Amino acid sequence: MRRSGGFAGITRTGSADLPDDDARALADTVRAAAAAAGDRPVPDAFTYHVDLGGEQLTVGEQALTEDVRARLQSILD
Repeated sequence: MRRSGGFAGITRTGSADLPDDDARALADTVRAAAAAAGDRPVPDAFTYHVDLGGEQLTVGEQALTEDVRARLQSILD
C-alpha cells in the first residue's frame, strides 16, 4: 500500500499479511469505497493506492470510513 498527497505531499508505503477473513473484509470495503468515490479528487487530501493480491485500487481518504482509514493507517505505521 502507498499513501500519497496531503498538504506536504509526502508519500508513505507499507505492507501487511492479513488473515484471509480480514484481507477479504478490507478488500471488499476498499473496493466499495473506490467504486463509490469515482474520480473526485480533494485538494490536500491523502490518496491511498492499495494492492489487494494483485488488484490495484486507488481511493481518496474522503471516501473511507474512519475505521477503514485507521486500518490502512495502521499498515503504514
